[in-house]
Amino acid sequence: MGISRRDQIKGVKDALIGTAAGSARLLVGRRAVFAQGGIPGGGRAAPERPWPYKRPEVRVVAKNAYGAYDKGGYCYGVFETVIGALRSEIGAPYQTFPTHLTIFGEGGKTICAG
Repeated sequence: MGISRRDQIKGVKDALIGTAAGSARLLVGRRAVFAQGGIPGGGRAAPERPWPYKRPEVRVVAKNAYGAYDKGGYCYGVFETVIGALRSEIGAPYQTFPTHLTIFGEGGKTICAG
């Protein structure tokens, strides 16, 4: 026999309560960090804008793009190559970019491919 309607409702209720409790814990934790004067992500304040920029060397970027593409796909290849060039040329604030997150774009889930 399948799951009764009562059991389904109970399962949904338990999931909602768990989600709410987890969300509340995250919010309380963030408020505590800010109340102590800390900043999430290593305690560094956001850099002033506009960020410094120097046009990367096109041939270096193109060469590095192939290796980055092999490591994480199209989205990662483009993003890591450009930000990586700025990271090595300028340093901060480009050192704080989590470029590994763009590996998700390997499956075509990018702003370019929808």
